[in-house]
Amino acid sequence: MPSGLLIYAHGEAQEVVYHVNHAGKRLAVAALDLSGTIDNLSARVDELAIRVREMHQEAHKDRLAA
Repeated sequence: MPSGLLIYAHGEAQEVVYHVNHAGKRLAVAALDLSGTIDNLSARVDELAIRVREMHQEAHKDRLAA
């Protein structure tokens, strides 16, 4: 996998991406605020699910290109 996603229940409002030196990997860190409404929580989970799907598609494309 060229990248991964860590989801924390508390943290930065903006996603942060770390590049792992000498490994060619990216590690994204995202927050999931559990203190909001269920609608806000559901919307954020939907956003994160889209991000996971995008990462999966990127990994699949990379595998096919190799």
